[in-house]
Amino acid sequence: MTILIYRGSFQYGVVDFFIDEVKKELELKKHKVIELDLANPNASQEIIPLFSNNVIELVIGFGGIGSSVKVNGDQSIYDAVNSTYVGIYIDHPAHLLTRIIEPIKNHLVCFVDKSHVDYVNEVLPQNHKLNFFLPHGGMSLGNEQIQTLEQFNEKKDIEILFAGTFMGEPNKPWESIENFPSRILNDICDLLIQNDDISVHKAFDMVFEKEKVVFSTISKAQMAAMIVNVITYIRQYQRKVLIEKLLQSGMKITICGKNWEGFLSKYDSVDYKGELNIKDTLELVSKAKIVVNASPNFNQGSHERVFTAMLNNAVVFSDKSSYYDEFYEDGKNILYYSMKTLDQDIEKLKSLTNEKLFEISNSAYSITQGNHLWKNRVEKLLEMVTLSKVMDN
Repeated sequence: MTILIYRGSFQYGVVDFFIDEVKKELELKKHKVIELDLANPNASQEIIPLFSNNVIELVIGFGGIGSSVKVNGDQSIYDAVNSTYVGIYIDHPAHLLTRIIEPIKNHLVCFVDKSHVDYVNEVLPQNHKLNFFLPHGGMSLGNEQIQTLEQFNEKKDIEILFAGTFMGEPNKPWESIENFPSRILNDICDLLIQNDDISVHKAFDMVFEKEKVVFSTISKAQMAAMIVNVITYIRQYQRKVLIEKLLQSGMKITICGKNWEGFLSKYDSVDYKGELNIKDTLELVSKAKIVVNASPNFNQGSHERVFTAMLNNAVVFSDKSSYYDEFYEDGKNILYYSMKTLDQDIEKLKSLTNEKLFEISNSAYSITQGNHLWKNRVEKLLEMVTLSKVMDN
């Protein structure tokens, strides 16, 4: 099968790493892979010749890039050549509904959280052929499993690492809108902060059910901007509180990512590395004993940061997810925290010896190596493509 993968402009180069891994796995399965960088100014002139000169059966676009390419005025190019288009989404679908609703006959969309699949099926039941759960795979620079405590002590010279962008002070933009029913969105935010296992759109449903407000399918789709605002606030709130409490605990923390300068200026117990590309970040991960994950909107799915840390022999300190529970056990091969018990969870983290950290990381590595590589994700993706074709027979 000839497969086209789109490249584009993605933060920190993380998605470029994903694309490299997907390409490698597809080629190992003897598929021909063609790449096209849509960030290139000449890309629009290259698309039609690409399809004219190749029988492209499958097109992959991370974040849904390239889903809107048209020919003959308003016909999807993928319908014109009978290709399947797969959009691999990295975040909550409310961020990119316009791409997801592109009217492509063979349009498959996948998400890193099971609740995101439910959300799309609820608000856009007629706009895609198939949507499915596809968590991302972990990343590694080829680090093998550390075999002994001595090796762990020798290689791990970073106590605790957080890699990610500072998203700013928690902000509720709806409170600045005159006569806006801010109370309702504030209730939704409170519900999400106090409950680790509720998805953002489930929180919307619960609060509106309490208020006895019922929306049509179209109205739910129109609420996407509100959902995005709530997601952003919860991320801002959790990230700030989490890092603040870790710093106040006296632990020596290394941070990399954008926009932390002002926030970190008042702390001495931090080693700020600034903005790094994915390769340099992975170098830090490989030296870290503990890697912190904060992804509150993926409580039924995953963030690649978790699997990446495990593949690099680090212990993961993460918010909870029912998907992680399918593979890992708190205290045995992953460490959970909750915003409700954060102080106690950090104290438990501080009490762990290097011997215990090595034991946890060793157990997690074995599980992740067998279940959460891009090899596993490519196999699932190809299964879904085959399923979509069988549906037409």
